Amino acid sequence: FRILKKQLRVDIYVIRVVRNPYDNIATDSIYHCGLVKVLKEMKRTRNKSLLQVPKTALSGSAMGYFRLYFASEKVKAAADKTTDIHCSDLIDNPRDEITRLCEFLEVQCSEDYIKCLVLATQLQ
Repeated sequence: FRILKKQLRVDIYVIRVVRNPYDNIATDSIYHCGLVKVLKEMKRTRNKSLLQVPKTALSGSAMGYFRLYFASEKVKAAADKTTDIHCSDLIDNPRDEITRLCEFLEVQCSEDYIKCLVLATQLQ
């Protein structure tokens, strides 16, 4: 960030989007051990004996998740200004979260603009 900030002469703002870690780890393990293909084949053939999950898939995904999490903590520490957005908050109350983001970015947003963002992202 120091090089980027020096070259651009701007403050660095970081917005981190946060999901439930269990969702991230489960999704990652499903995709990395090929379960998506297996589940599709099981549905097509109705053969439930195809499902064999490698024991290391979940632990590998969990370790990968936490590596990324700690890397994002370093990025946040190096930034001038940071905030986290929780997906569940954005889904439950998009208007407030978009307003909070605009304030974080120090951007003036009209009510019409916020309404358009809420509608455009279908978060209402």
